[in-house]
Amino acid sequence: MGKIISNVKNIDEATTSVTAAVEEQNAATGEIGRNVAEASTGTQQVSMNIVTVQDNAYQTGEASKTVLEAAGELSKLSVELRDQVAGFLVEIRGDGQAHSKNSTHTADNVVRYAQAAE
Repeated sequence: MGKIISNVKNIDEATTSVTAAVEEQNAATGEIGRNVAEASTGTQQVSMNIVTVQDNAYQTGEASKTVLEAAGELSKLSVELRDQVAGFLVEIRGDGQAHSKNSTHTADNVVRYAQAAE
């Protein structure tokens, strides 16, 4: 009978050890599950941020194209304006004998200003 009691105690201790190990395993599994869920949430946030950055980069590219087109148009207009001013000055200088000395100085100042702007 003493042997049976000893065997029952050994079985009880083994059962207690197995139960404790199972509880620890369950806790570890739960922690792993929580960590995986947090990693998944973080990955989703990073993915959304990447999409936002891509959208912003596209919009910046489109805005750059618009600015480049506007700069090209301004360049063309400035050339046209310069040519028109030069033509105007040629006309003024051609009639310079009929105008006062003061208007010739004004035309020269306009030419200097136009050349400085180039």
